[in-house]
Amino acid sequence: MEWLYLGVGIFTNSLQSAFKKVLNKRASHSEFTFSAMITTAALLFFVIFSGNISYSWSFVPYSAVYSICYATAAVTCVLALSCGSLALTNLALVYSGVIPLLYSLLFCGEQMNGFQIGGLICLWSSFVLTYYRREKTRQPFSIKWMVYVGLLFLSNGMCGVLSRMQQRIFGGVYDRSFMIVSMTMAGILLWIAAIVRERHEMKTAVRCGWWLSATCGTFNGVTNFLGLMCLLVIPGVIYYPVSSAGSLVVTCLLSMVVFKERFTRAQLVGFVLGVVAVVLLNLTV
Repeated sequence: MEWLYLGVGIFTNSLQSAFKKVLNKRASHSEFTFSAMITTAALLFFVIFSGNISYSWSFVPYSAVYSICYATAAVTCVLALSCGSLALTNLALVYSGVIPLLYSLLFCGEQMNGFQIGGLICLWSSFVLTYYRREKTRQPFSIKWMVYVGLLFLSNGMCGVLSRMQQRIFGGVYDRSFMIVSMTMAGILLWIAAIVRERHEMKTAVRCGWWLSATCGTFNGVTNFLGLMCLLVIPGVIYYPVSSAGSLVVTCLLSMVVFKERFTRAQLVGFVLGVVAVVLLNLTV
């Protein structure tokens, strides 16, 4: 059953990004409203299906910082998808896994093995192949998209760092409650930002995108919830590479089939190297 959960989580993780891209076509300039609705839907799913959980004031400071990073990642992901490729934006999310890896190496006393060194080489090669275009006839990436993707990379990576940090300190006891408190704080921040910046567009955004946001948020909640379920029975060394690599492949296919995105041969090779990098970076000996 856990492998079924893993498979479903891979698809829901990819589908939430696809739905975010569709949202931008419904109502533009409503990124905070969309992100707030998505976060609220994900939170409701987590609250309903988490059952009895325990809380502690000791992890609240970690949740507060996590919520800022989570909200930043949510907004910048929507912004990046509004002006750039679904597959390439999702690839930046995969690259962000390097940040918690560096945290583990520098602050947790972990040692990098040969597989992870090979993974970093593949990751760098993937980055060069997918984001550097030699063809002069190709449309270059916009500065705006690159800024959004950079912020997405940093904020999502820091979410990974904070998640590992609280797991290490509290022994994984408060995983679900940590997510609920963090998403509650992130939702509050996003709704406040939406009211301040998008109050004139909020009505249109809610009317046009509420069901898409609810679906996207549910996919987000399913992904995170099933991830926690899988990690109870599947070793992290197996779960993380399979989940990340699978999501990358599915998202790339959705980009080409549904959104008709086209990539150069070098970029397709870069995606393959990205999958290999994800697997190698999560291998331990």
